[in-house]
Amino acid sequence: MNKIGMNMFVWTMTMDENLSDTLSFLKTSGFDFVEVPINDVNLVKWQNLGQQIKGLGLGVQSCTICGHDYSLISPNESVRRAAIDYLKQIVDCSQAVGSAILMGRYTQDSKRLQVSPLQKRNGIGR
Repeated sequence: MNKIGMNMFVWTMTMDENLSDTLSFLKTSGFDFVEVPINDVNLVKWQNLGQQIKGLGLGVQSCTICGHDYSLISPNESVRRAAIDYLKQIVDCSQAVGSAILMGRYTQDSKRLQVSPLQKRNGIGR
């Protein structure tokens, strides 16, 4: 049976607000899980939120966005290293909130992406 979830970006970018009523509403409306945006590395915050979500009987998935300061494809090695370190912390927060899935756009530097010759031959990334 397919499950249905709601991305919390509809209500928040940070999950810092009191979303108790919203989460309860989603559960009583028939949603199976919520997708939470993880954009900070406050582990205690994510542990507490995970307990709240689990207490409602909702599942949880997580997502994140890495900005330019955390670009995995930066030409600057220190920026790439910072991105790896940051994502490791985001993975820890994702686990703390109870999520087994972390989705995201892990880079915003799409202009720097190179198209390989094979991709060009196949009409990808023109």
